[in-house]
Amino acid sequence: MPVCMVQRNEGVVTRISLVEAAAGGPGRVFGESSGAGKGKGKGLRVVPLRPVGDVVAAAIVPGALAESAALNGVPLAEGLHLLRHADRLTMSGQQYWIAVQPTVEEVDFSPDIHGEDAFCFLTKARLGTGDRIVVCPGKPGVPCGAIYKADAWELAMRPESGLKCLRCGFHPSQTQWEPPKARERIQLDALYQLASQRES
Repeated sequence: MPVCMVQRNEGVVTRISLVEAAAGGPGRVFGESSGAGKGKGKGLRVVPLRPVGDVVAAAIVPGALAESAALNGVPLAEGLHLLRHADRLTMSGQQYWIAVQPTVEEVDFSPDIHGEDAFCFLTKARLGTGDRIVVCPGKPGVPCGAIYKADAWELAMRPESGLKCLRCGFHPSQTQWEPPKARERIQLDALYQLASQRES
């Protein structure tokens, strides 16, 4: 499943692909450091990984950025850090979230890959070599793998059908994850003011 960074600025959500290669290797570089010395010009690199459990990406933190970047509010030390869907990275005052975007694609059924005795999850029709199928990607952090005949999937996933994957509840219209909206924070002065109003 493709992994991206999501940023919300003043209500506008921006998606940054991690698939495109950056100078010096795969992934994307964020938060270029400007200090002198060993880490000059290097930023925090975020690299997508083949999902293993709930891990979908890795952050490589150079020494120059150690302690100035944070993962879910906890400062990051120099080194490699594993990232999961909906993790929040803070770098140079900017917040980014890691997001998995499930994608659906048609492929040819192959008994070597999909199993010898396989059936369409919806129609229960036996699948044969070369049949066009769709394998449900599941939801972020919850892989599915249910196999559908491509025609059955297309009919079932039409908006007017109201259907979702029978196994996991996935629907292609739900692929755009968004970070939580910022909550208004009450400043300490406002709390003092409220307290003084209560006393009088």
